[in-house]
Amino acid sequence: MHCPCTNINIPRFVAMVVAGYIFLFGLDFIVHHKLLMDLYTQTADLWRPEESMMDFMALMITRNIVLIGILGYIFTRNFEGKGIGEGVRFGIPFGALLALMMASSYIWMPIPLELALGWAASGFTMGLGLGIIFSLIYKK
Repeated sequence: MHCPCTNINIPRFVAMVVAGYIFLFGLDFIVHHKLLMDLYTQTADLWRPEESMMDFMALMITRNIVLIGILGYIFTRNFEGKGIGEGVRFGIPFGALLALMMASSYIWMPIPLELALGWAASGFTMGLGLGIIFSLIYKK
């Protein structure tokens, strides 16, 4: 079943978004709750109290789904069916863009450089991982 406007394979697109969300959820847990937690603790005055962050969970989930959907849509517009290499070629520039956007907070926030670099690594991994996942799932 394809979208009549975009010709996107709808079931494959939905599968991409679901798999991408599962990947991103796991990556976020590892990065933010394990690898960077000490840095968040050291800069606790910059963040919302942990108990109030749960109030924003629906917004965080929505943000991730929208992000994955946008990246997935862009992937489908350039899809050539060339395998995992296509996902890597897609993921590297998008990972670099996400890394830059995430690490740029260092410019205007008093955060440790290690935190900005952790966010950059997370963003790059996110883009690369999503590109690979998309290439493995999407078929015209």
